[in-house]
Amino acid sequence: MSSYRKLVLFLIFLMAFGCGKKASVTRTTLTLGAINLSQNGDVYVTAKNMDLNQFQSFIITSDTDTFDIPNGNWIFHGYHWDGGGALAGNFFCGSQTMALIGGDAIVDLNLTQANCLLPQFTDATATDLSLVQTIDVTHCNDLSTVIGGSVNCDTHPSYGKSFRVIIPEIIVSDPNQPAISTGKFIASPCYAISAGVSRNSLTLRIPSGNANMPFPFLIRSFDQVSCTGVIQDTKFPRGLLSLNTTERKVIDDTTPTPDVTSIYVKFFPAGGTELSLNPASVNIPAETIYNFDLSKFVTGGIGTITYTLSSGTGSLTGSVYTPSGSPETAIINVSDDTGLIIPLTLVSYSAILQDFTTSTSYGWASTRSSVGNNLIAANTISQSAANAVRLAKDPSDSLIGILSEGPSTNICTRSDVLNTTPWSIPAGALTITNPSMTLSSISNEASLNDTDTVNTNSSYIFGTTTPTSPGLDYTFSVFLKAGTSNIANVYLQDAGSSCVCLVVDLSTGASTNCSFCGGGTSGVIPYPNGWYQVWMKENRAGSGIYPRIYPAWNSALSPSLNMLSTGNILAWGAQLENSSSPSSPIVTTGTAVTRTADSLSESTFAATINKNQGTFLLFWNNQLDATPGSLLNFIFNASPTDAGIRFHKDGAGRVVATITRDGAATDVVTSGINLLDGNNKYLFSYDATSMLSLLNDNTQVYNGIRSSVSTNSYDKAWLGSTDGVNDPSKLIMKKIYYWSVNFSDVVLKQMIP
Repeated sequence: MSSYRKLVLFLIFLMAFGCGKKASVTRTTLTLGAINLSQNGDVYVTAKNMDLNQFQSFIITSDTDTFDIPNGNWIFHGYHWDGGGALAGNFFCGSQTMALIGGDAIVDLNLTQANCLLPQFTDATATDLSLVQTIDVTHCNDLSTVIGGSVNCDTHPSYGKSFRVIIPEIIVSDPNQPAISTGKFIASPCYAISAGVSRNSLTLRIPSGNANMPFPFLIRSFDQVSCTGVIQDTKFPRGLLSLNTTERKVIDDTTPTPDVTSIYVKFFPAGGTELSLNPASVNIPAETIYNFDLSKFVTGGIGTITYTLSSGTGSLTGSVYTPSGSPETAIINVSDDTGLIIPLTLVSYSAILQDFTTSTSYGWASTRSSVGNNLIAANTISQSAANAVRLAKDPSDSLIGILSEGPSTNICTRSDVLNTTPWSIPAGALTITNPSMTLSSISNEASLNDTDTVNTNSSYIFGTTTPTSPGLDYTFSVFLKAGTSNIANVYLQDAGSSCVCLVVDLSTGASTNCSFCGGGTSGVIPYPNGWYQVWMKENRAGSGIYPRIYPAWNSALSPSLNMLSTGNILAWGAQLENSSSPSSPIVTTGTAVTRTADSLSESTFAATINKNQGTFLLFWNNQLDATPGSLLNFIFNASPTDAGIRFHKDGAGRVVATITRDGAATDVVTSGINLLDGNNKYLFSYDATSMLSLLNDNTQVYNGIRSSVSTNSYDKAWLGSTDGVNDPSKLIMKKIYYWSVNFSDVVLKQMIP
């Protein structure tokens, strides 16, 4: 058998049509010369742009293949297996550098077995072709029994039932991003995973490559025999160089570090709307970002990559391998090591999950001193007694979360009797039936019926209230539903003639501002059973606040004053509050009524929180509030004044996370970004020295140091009012996830949909 092969690359430079400028790519024809692919196995070429750190690989499928390659200074490596396919047989290597600048160019790669020992192809110092290693593949789902580099996990069978080794054709145009596959690849034979057998010793030869030119590959496992069914890829973008590290460690779920920069999260099996089919788990296989400057390979699991030196030196404690020698010289030589083990396992980090959208039994207690009304549910208002947790519903009458609000007073003294002071009917043909309703049912809601077909600005009810605090924001809200008419107008004016006006289509919830009032802050919130809470905010400049409710506004949803149409709308729950947004219903029957703040606490969950390491994922609805120091006040700590971890809102209306130690000064307050006016997602990861947070659209909020750690354990979780400063005006907490692992930013970005 010949030990010499020639691979010739004809590089034909293309001129841009119609102009004299150079083209940005060179058409590169790879010809195999003396190699006959029909007889001589597989050929794989890797190429790197030394100027831009760009990378491409090519699978040669015929004696002459043509590719378009961007111009620049490139180095080409060629690899050839002569065993008739499937990465088998003798192994040959060759390399050449070439500046692709124009004209015709030929890259002559001399493929020999001896070349495979050159520094271009390995960082090792081996003296024979054992450099091109065969690999062993284990298939356990628990490698906790690894001792000294040996494996015995027969009692922990793999999730998969078969696998292949895959050499992919890929493109990396940005070295800081994952590789893009072209869809072509060289595949090994299918290997069955047999019960009770933990290792497959393969005859496949995989070169180690070097730091400038890695040799990427992946192991593709299947959940069915004969390599069919659901696929799970475990990727090694740096190939066997993954093991070359001066860090001297392999990261796992029991030995996490803050620098987990190369983990990618994949949710397998696929599915689920937020995390996975089982939302309490995040499955992390071994997959790195393809980065030429990456000096280490980080993966999840217990003992996920283990190996021993042939000389017996080095040690393995748990999953952290320590070779002999100083950190500066302890580079692991793949060629001199034996027993390389690459697992096919998934690592599942299980979360502590409180999902208030499906259950309420999580042990939260309330210390609200007054009654509070829950949101509408199936024609009822559910009243919660003092010290009872309140739950929230969405427009489909589904449970969406646990409700927490700051204190509020309804200064509208008649919330539901809409024909009694402070309400009046100034003029026009408007009648009110069922002016009063019971708390347990809204079937007796007031019907505002406009029968006037002549006058244009007269059929409405009018309320007047004199707040005690001028110069502050006041929000008026009322619940409306379509009757024989589906159009309504709500209008709020202060004594200084400033006003906010909104026209609402109660069949859809669509709205528009009235032209004579200009803009203003207002909104329409849908509720179950066809109800809408219409609200608007006005800063009180004069002595009074005057709300109006007009039924049967013209059906064109026009901002004009055409009120000639007739019909009725249904109304209840009028509310005027000294706040910038509406809160839940507060029933008044002649005097103003105050609902005290929700203050919720829980002990079992809090006791599981590691004060020095973990990741939180919070899903909540802020219900339009813009009040500084509110919305999100969620604390794990020993007492309200000794905040261990606090999520709250700053004076600019942004969410922040704070870690305070033992009642002392705050360690770090993250810089926040603006919240959404509805559902929000906040991720916060921390360890003993650092903090990292993301909000909503994967925007990084903070990534920096944490100055010290707390000595106190967390014995209680608090939600809502705790210290009179960070009271949430309206918060619906939907889900709380906690992992005992401090995930990296790469992982966090995969966790926010």
